[in-house]
Amino acid sequence: MFLNANELEARKRMDVRSALVILFLLAGLSYLSFALSPYEMKWSAIWDYRRPLFSGWILTVGIAATALVGSTAI
Repeated sequence: MFLNANELEARKRMDVRSALVILFLLAGLSYLSFALSPYEMKWSAIWDYRRPLFSGWILTVGIAATALVGSTAI
C-alpha cells in the first residue's frame, strides 16, 4: 500500500510511458482511419465558415470561463 521513493519514481516513469504509448496508438489509429477513408475532405467549406466557427469557439471558451468562476464563487 505504501511505496518507498524508488518504487514511487518507478511507477511514475511507467505511468508516463504508458500514457505515451496510448497517445501514440490513438494518433496512429486516427491517422490510419483518415488516410484509408475514401471520403475527400472539402476544406474550402470549412474555410468559408471560419469566422462563425471561431466566434463560436470564443463564445464556448467564455461560457466555460464564466461557469468556472461562478462555480468557484458558490
